[in-house]
Order: sequence, then C-alpha cells, then structure tokens
Amino acid sequence: MEIDIVALAEPESQIDPKFQTMFKYTRITANAMREALITQKGWAHEELPCEKSISNILNRLGFCLRRVQKAKPLKKVSETDAIFDKLNEINKASDLCEDSLRISIDTKAKVDLCDSSRGGTSRCRKAVKADDHDMGLKDKLAPFGILNMMTGLFTVIFGVSFETSDFIVDCLEQWWDDNKSQYGHINQLVINLDNGPQNSSHRTQFMKRMIEFADKNNLEIVLAYYPPYHSKYNPVERCWGFLRTIGARRC
Repeated sequence: MEIDIVALAEPESQIDPKFQTMFKYTRITANAMREALITQKGWAHEELPCEKSISNILNRLGFCLRRVQKAKPLKKVSETDAIFDKLNEINKASDLCEDSLRISIDTKAKVDLCDSSRGGTSRCRKAVKADDHDMGLKDKLAPFGILNMMTGLFTVIFGVSFETSDFIVDCLEQWWDDNKSQYGHINQLVINLDNGPQNSSHRTQFMKRMIEFADKNNLEIVLAYYPPYHSKYNPVERCWGFLRTIGARRC
C-alpha cells in the first residue's frame, strides 16, 4: 500500500520553499488519498485503514500537509490545471515505457568564488576569517542539477559561465556522454523542467541546441514543462532542498 501512496502523493508534492525541513508538502489530503487508493489503485474500502492512519503513513513517508510560504503561487494562468494533467500523463507514460528515461533538471543561483562569510557559521575552535566586502568579484560558479527519475541519482555539474541556453545543453550532453553506455536501450528522453527564459520553448538557441543533441544521439527528446509559477513541483527542487538542509545541519 505504501508504494501506491507514494505514487499518488509524488505528483502532488513540493519541497519546502525555505529549505528548512526535509519534509515534502503535498496538496492531497488523507481523505483524498484514501479515495484515490480505491478509485485509481483498486483497493477495496474494507482493506484500507482509517483516514487518521493514512495521515500517519503519509507523515512517516515524508509527506506533510501544511501551509508553507509560497504554497500557493502568486500567479496562476488559466491553463495551469490542464498543463499539470498533461504533464502527469507524459510522466506516467515515460515511467511505464522500457525504452524511455525521465530526468528532472534545474539550475540554481550563481555562487561567487571568494572568501565571503555570507552570514554563515562554522563549528570550530577558531573562527574562520572571511572577506568583509564582495566588491569587484567576477568569477562565479553556476550549479546545474540532473535528477535521474529511474534510479534517483542526482548529479550536479558546475560551470564557470552564466546560466545560458548553451550552458544547459552542454551540461546535458556531458551527463549523457557519461551515462549513455548503461542506457543503450533508451530511445526517448523525457525532461522535466521549468519554463525559464533560458530554456523556454520560445528560446531559439535552446531549441536549436536540443535538436542538435537529439540528432547526434538518435534520441526523441520530450520537454515536459511545469506550469508558469509552479516550478517548485519539479522533482529536482527537492534535491536542492535536501542539500541545503544537510549543509545547515553540519554547521
């Protein structure tokens, strides 16, 4: 039953926007989960525990029903629900297809290469010294994350450029070159991503590079975009949240 609960809760969940907890926040209630187990997974009413028990199971699995900051986007386009329905359809079809691989990608804010404190703390006998100003710095690192939805493996590639269309596709090509030997049977690559300015379907340079990537590797590329203002539902966001939480705990 837990496997079915996770399958139903994952598409409805998001990471804590503040990255203060490893819980994922789900939009589906315990009562709705119970109904979904019956209507979508074929469970009989008498086979399932009560609503309270299902709520406890959700919490134990890391899904928490809570209002958090930005839980509801400030904006919502009229097509949001339809986009989510189509996205879930594409994801499910990919996960069930043996020659399809689904990944989730995202870039994070650039990081300055310097000895700045940024308000951080360090548990040590002697305080670590840092620069008091960041002025004049030009070198930066741009982190790009790729989450393999089949294996759960999260890969982070750092670049010294800005977040551009070329940088995104360069990272994808590097990741595929490093992993394609184990995916010789894959003919389709489904990519979950947000509709940012650098990887938008309207960005001609991004689409040009993606077509070249597909042709070079003989792959069918499916770009599965999350609705505008809803990128926090992209699964890779939870990996960034996990890394932020682990980093905070080690301080």
